[in-house]
Amino acid sequence: RIGTRPPGGGHGNGSELPGTGGSGVGYGRGRGIGIGNGGGAGVGDGDGDGGDNRVVARGVPFGDIKGLLGVTAGGAGGGPSGSGRGGVFGKRPSGVGKGALHVVYVLDTSGSMRDGNKIGKAKEALSKAIAGLAPGDTFNIIHFDANVVKLSVNMLPANADVVQESIRWVERLPLADHTNISGAILAALSYDEINEIFLMSDGEPEGPNTIRDVNEIRRLVREKNTSHARIMTMGLCLGEHYPGEELMKGIASDNSGEYNYINLNQVH
Repeated sequence: RIGTRPPGGGHGNGSELPGTGGSGVGYGRGRGIGIGNGGGAGVGDGDGDGGDNRVVARGVPFGDIKGLLGVTAGGAGGGPSGSGRGGVFGKRPSGVGKGALHVVYVLDTSGSMRDGNKIGKAKEALSKAIAGLAPGDTFNIIHFDANVVKLSVNMLPANADVVQESIRWVERLPLADHTNISGAILAALSYDEINEIFLMSDGEPEGPNTIRDVNEIRRLVREKNTSHARIMTMGLCLGEHYPGEELMKGIASDNSGEYNYINLNQVH
């Protein structure tokens, strides 16, 4: 049966609440699915016996990621994203309702994202966004500091297994020095037939081998945006002014997008 039992565990096929576990399938640290102390094969922090058992997104079991993150495909979710299919921080992609969405998420992982746990809130919003994508959509994720790192060399299908592996990847992203915005946005534009980009940053271009001139970056982005993708830009801040705002506004304006100032002090 499918059950949700209080701590102490029991028998069932559902998800046990955190606790001492039993012989049922549970969430947990132990041998169970999730976060608990159950007995049986599963994924989590234990030593289950399945060949494909992996820890994904804080022990979230395969096949149930959208429900546990509070979103449904094409529907509205709670928390930092709360914008349904593919949206971040309440901002919906323009492609929703107009066929398949092909979106690249570009996330700043420079050291300043540590302030006020900006990176934690951004990771949670990004995880909800990709969990809310619909069958037929494709996506990719790029993170940047001094370096630019792609999740995949190809756009990825938004199926359950790929989404869960991607959330695991997002959760483990490290922070490092410098802010190579130009390299990251140009990397996003290297994919064919994309129709949406979300650029999330709290800084200005800075570091070695980084283009810093605002007008030069805007020119390059316009030139390379051959798919005419809509570029949504988001300043992830804590209520302060930040020097990269001019560039973020310009990129959005040049590429049929929208600039959004996200005060993370107001995001819970």
